[in-house]
Amino acid sequence: MDMLLNPLDRRHRLRYDIPVVPGAFPLVGHLPAIVCDLPRLLRRAERTLGSHFWLDFGPAGHLMTCVDPDAFALLRHKDVSSALIEEIAPELLGGTLVAQDGGAHRQARDAIKAALLPKGLTQAGIGALFAPVIRARVQAWRDRGDVAILRETGDLMLKLIFRLMGIPAQDLPGWHRKYRQLLQLIVAPPVDLPGLPLRRGRAARDWIDARLRQFVRDARAHAARTGLINDMVSAFDRSDDALSDDVLVANIRLLLLAGHDTTASTMAWMVIELARQPVLWDALVEEAQRVGAAPTRHEDLAQCPVAEALFRETLRVHPAITLLPRRALQELQLGQRRIPAAAISHELASHAPCGEAAAPAAADRRSPWPSPVRYKDMNNMQTDSTLHDDRTGVSALGGGASGRLLPEIWMQDGAKRVEQALARLLCAEDDGETELMAAMRYATLHGGKRTRALLCLAAGALADTPAHMLDDVGAAIEMMHACTLVHDDLPAMDDDVLRRGLPTVHVRFGEATAILVGDALQAHAFLTLASLDAPGDNRIALVRELARAVSAEGAAGGQAMDLSLVGKHVELDRIVAMHRMKCGALVRASVRMGALCAIAEDAAHAALYCALDRYSACFGLALQVVDDILDATADTATLGKTPGKDAAGQKPTCASIMGLQAARQFALDLLRDAGEAIAPLGPRAERMAQMLQRANAYLFKHAPCA
Repeated sequence: MDMLLNPLDRRHRLRYDIPVVPGAFPLVGHLPAIVCDLPRLLRRAERTLGSHFWLDFGPAGHLMTCVDPDAFALLRHKDVSSALIEEIAPELLGGTLVAQDGGAHRQARDAIKAALLPKGLTQAGIGALFAPVIRARVQAWRDRGDVAILRETGDLMLKLIFRLMGIPAQDLPGWHRKYRQLLQLIVAPPVDLPGLPLRRGRAARDWIDARLRQFVRDARAHAARTGLINDMVSAFDRSDDALSDDVLVANIRLLLLAGHDTTASTMAWMVIELARQPVLWDALVEEAQRVGAAPTRHEDLAQCPVAEALFRETLRVHPAITLLPRRALQELQLGQRRIPAAAISHELASHAPCGEAAAPAAADRRSPWPSPVRYKDMNNMQTDSTLHDDRTGVSALGGGASGRLLPEIWMQDGAKRVEQALARLLCAEDDGETELMAAMRYATLHGGKRTRALLCLAAGALADTPAHMLDDVGAAIEMMHACTLVHDDLPAMDDDVLRRGLPTVHVRFGEATAILVGDALQAHAFLTLASLDAPGDNRIALVRELARAVSAEGAAGGQAMDLSLVGKHVELDRIVAMHRMKCGALVRASVRMGALCAIAEDAAHAALYCALDRYSACFGLALQVVDDILDATADTATLGKTPGKDAAGQKPTCASIMGLQAARQFALDLLRDAGEAIAPLGPRAERMAQMLQRANAYLFKHAPCA
């Protein structure tokens, strides 16, 4: 990445109070890094500058880039335009429907969409056309062994698209060559001289467009033929709106471009996920053996729930498009920032080919579909199960115990979303002359398993809870958890110097700042809940639940009891009571808050909340018992903090009173009891069961039997 950025441009600059990413080159800006490794550039910028920053797109000017989920709301805003797409790549995307708004967009879309819907693709015989090509290519991959998968899927998609267009085999090399030259228009400098990318790209576009026009004429001359191009032309000609053939040709060219790049990326990620997850591969193989022939029609997918869900979930977890550029036409609220109308208007007025496009680009690496596709359990899937596309519940690339698919994907995705929410809510630019906000971000954004936030997300899957709401609630819980850890580590408390493998906050920033960090994190947690886009009753219930968890009846009272028991010989029930308050109360709140986002705690749901309380009581205590065991047995790398502190500080624990093996069995029994508590909830609680499996796996890995 460093080689793709200008080492001489290290200035920290602001445009309209938003930082500009350093490392831009003259004339081409950040284009080398954008073209070669955009995801890494975005990650670096977000990590160092926060959720809003400017990228230099060279000839297209600066784009204000946002990695905040709120940016997706702009896509439907009346004062946001897609015209910026044409300004970024006028030679390539000019006149296409992706660069149009309102009526013009609907005209172009409606004229061709029938041919591209499942029914139209089936009528055109796309499945039967593609199946032998894909089968032969996959066979070749198997015979070769190691393959560069993205290059292979890209080449395969070009072959499929050219076959779709009916290009004769002897013409394919010429089309390949012209297509590669056409792609140069994406990054071509605005210099029109012989031999340079702009001239070659324009010539390739004109060559391709001339042949596409011939395809259009042939389609009209043979209207009875079937095929995607014929169907697109026929639908276009039947439309009520008079559109020129230039529009049709431009959008067929767009199909060539978009279909190649995005589909190749999705195919590559599907292969990667199958290689990563043998259980998923085995399920797909079993399904293929049961079905027999490959599905070639849309209606055939009903027999292939694993294959369809693999495709859907790959699109969700690995979006094929990284940037969604738009132009803001007036002042807008984007995340926690206001983009000033005057600044945008000024930039629009002064915009020149080498000027700046004052426009926010939504660059959110999260999927636009925040909730995963849901399955019945794996045993049902292997027989006659169907796909439940209600976008709640268990991830198709996720999993669980007893033969279900692995849960790592939804957990990683959920933890990442919560961390993005934390980064957004704890804005680095709010520090002023102090280090308080930097210390708050240090306490929350550097490591941690995000267990409490994931419990909130898992409980939120019990109902159709909006993902953005769960993310913010999970972030508030993580802020409160970090608050308890920062205060717990203070010299007056446990006096720890390591947390999550790093120096504790009071070691890194000083004791006074650490106290303020805990106080501020608690306030920000409640501020986050009070600011949720939710009914007032929901917000009050969430604030009450979190407050109770850290009150004298919860974590604060548990910490006080913990300090009072140092050096004393006590019964196990006292330790259990202390753990239920100090650790268990926030776990209980995490589970209940996930449910409270969408399910009122009333008489109709009394049984549900009773089950959740029993689950969280067992789970929360089990987590603390495991922590007691690991303090006595694990090393610093595993714990992320100094081991042996309990024994050195003469603190009684479950492990010291029961013995290690008995404590380990106690933890396993608690996890089993937690599973029994939610068993009556059925598939809705699948994610909560997967959290238990994760805890089980952690215990078996780090505290095996003696």
